[in-house]
Amino acid sequence: MKRSTEITRKMLALAAPYKRDLSIAAAASLTLVAAEVVTPWILRDLTTRLEVRGETVTVGLLARFAVMLVGAYLIQALCRFCSNYPAHRAAWRLVPRLRSDLYNHMQNLSPGFFASQQTGQLMSRVVNDTDKLEQLLAHIIPQMASSALTFAAVLTLLLIIDPFLTLLVFLPMPVLGAGGWIFVKKIRPMFARAQGFLGDFNGALQENLSGVKEIQSFGQQDGEYGKISRLAAVYSNQILRALRTSALFHSSSGFLTSAVEVIVVVYGGWMAVQGRMAIGDILAFVLYLNLFYQPIKTVAQLLEDFQSAYAGAERVFEIMDTPGDVQDAPDAKPLPPAVKGDIRLDAVSFNYEAGEQHVLKSVDLEIPAKSVTAIVGPTGVGKTTVINLLMRFYDPTGGRVLIDGHDIKHVTLESLRRNVSVVMQDIFLFNGTVMENIRYSKPDASEDEIIGAARAAHIHDFIIGLPGGYGTVVGERGLRLSGGQKQRLSIARAILRDCPILILDEATSAVDAETEAHIQMAIDGLAGGGGRTIIVVAHRLSTVRRADRIVVLEDGLVVQQGSHDELIRQDGLYKTLCENQ
Repeated sequence: MKRSTEITRKMLALAAPYKRDLSIAAAASLTLVAAEVVTPWILRDLTTRLEVRGETVTVGLLARFAVMLVGAYLIQALCRFCSNYPAHRAAWRLVPRLRSDLYNHMQNLSPGFFASQQTGQLMSRVVNDTDKLEQLLAHIIPQMASSALTFAAVLTLLLIIDPFLTLLVFLPMPVLGAGGWIFVKKIRPMFARAQGFLGDFNGALQENLSGVKEIQSFGQQDGEYGKISRLAAVYSNQILRALRTSALFHSSSGFLTSAVEVIVVVYGGWMAVQGRMAIGDILAFVLYLNLFYQPIKTVAQLLEDFQSAYAGAERVFEIMDTPGDVQDAPDAKPLPPAVKGDIRLDAVSFNYEAGEQHVLKSVDLEIPAKSVTAIVGPTGVGKTTVINLLMRFYDPTGGRVLIDGHDIKHVTLESLRRNVSVVMQDIFLFNGTVMENIRYSKPDASEDEIIGAARAAHIHDFIIGLPGGYGTVVGERGLRLSGGQKQRLSIARAILRDCPILILDEATSAVDAETEAHIQMAIDGLAGGGGRTIIVVAHRLSTVRRADRIVVLEDGLVVQQGSHDELIRQDGLYKTLCENQ
């Protein structure tokens, strides 16, 4: 109950900026209800006049009733538009804002969050679950409000016409009330599970489309087709279970209300034969009876839709309520304007999950400003973890990371990342042109700056040889380029940003000898400039021999430090690694 109240409060807060449109829709809905309930009363009055004083009815009187009826119907038509469109306008202004806010919140969460989530699941929450809120705001809530008003107004008029007949109308109410309560209890978890299964399906679909080359390479099309088919069927079956429950409830409630209508018509007809009830009253009562039960039937359907929409809202706010593991501290300040690039790890320890073995164990490391430092070691010893901590994708579980003497936990994330440029091990390129991908690190860069960065990364000659030159589209994730070409394009992107600290994480891990030579020339060119601190994380040691200092990690500890010549003379891990390559 507390969670439902909290979600309702958040939805009201989201809708607050659109209160003008929603107020118009509410006023129009109120007027619509009034116009709908007055129409049977006009017909009742006309029927009574025709029945009792038929000889006094004139053309003028009939014309006056016709004008009143037409006016009521025109008001209904106008109010339907004024209640419908503003509500939809408010909803479709809220949904894109919510989707943008949800995306913005997710993109500021740490990599640890995404490590435990499927991309397709997150996409489902941004697209499908937010769409449910449009239904809630533009359809469900307005209809529930107008149904409640209609019910109250019609009940009042039924009591005025005949209190005893009105009591008969309430015969199915206990059954409908109990059935509705059970229905809501059962249907909401069903739709929540269905939304989860839809997320599973989207996740698997996104994963398979991204890995289609691997699926084809290993001949797993049949197996993956079977997996996608099973997930689609699971979602479909869950929806069908919910719809079966819904159909049973709606058909049962419809039969009960129809049975009462028959009782009312028979009893009313008997009363008319006895002369104890006017035909106009019977006509109005039957017309009002349809209006009376319509909200009950509508609310039953709306309750189903409401539970589905609420399940979607829960999934949306579950993400929105997820706190970022890494955030600006209350006392965070920007790094000073002229960052030198002096880096120090002070007794830094780290593990990715509580209770797991530490990846780094009380590491002390100093990286002088404007130097080239290589970090090497076997797989899984914490090389990339050092980079993750320096970029503050994660915070250390112990110790401090300092830049120019400033603890980066007390530095704004924006200023930290503005001063550090990184070439990731897993290169990501956007489905745009070569120029757009290089310019991504500096949106206001001129064409000359972009070409200069490409030259520095030793990829300019390759780019101008492409059919479209710098305007060539690289494809999704750079699929039209080789691994080495993507690496050098990523290096150009990092160079263009011109940060005082440059990190190259396994920049030559998956390239051929020629590409490695090009990348090495780019690194040497950057190092020769002497204007920035360069950190090279490498598994292939041929790229780090000219580094000012090489740091060797083993089991989360710094076991050696020195130049290549110094370390190769020592009988240690670095020498062993070199000999094995």
